[in-house]
Amino acid sequence: MVRLLLKHVSYGKCIGALRIDTNSHIIVPIVKDLYSERNSIIADNAVDNMVKSAALVYEKEVKTVLATASSDLTFKEMSAYFVEKIFKRYNSEQKIDAVIINGGLFRTKIAKGEQIA
Repeated sequence: MVRLLLKHVSYGKCIGALRIDTNSHIIVPIVKDLYSERNSIIADNAVDNMVKSAALVYEKEVKTVLATASSDLTFKEMSAYFVEKIFKRYNSEQKIDAVIINGGLFRTKIAKGEQIA
């Protein structure tokens, strides 16, 4: 059986995939560099307008305080916590063997204080 794991990487500059053959136990990495093709990508005004419209609709929610952190949390601490949480959830639901998550699950720390979306 061949399984494919697909993930965007490097802030969307690339699409990465792992082709996993569960019979032969061979894993082949595949990377498509989108950043080098950025000049050929044409902006879509309709999508830009939808994003701007949604930003206006949800402006209040985006500025709403969701939680208050009692201390600084590094991205490594948060990533470790959530990787374990994700694995436990999917292992119980779907009997998975592993979770592969980009090392930048959280790309910045959460500073002590109020947190907004």
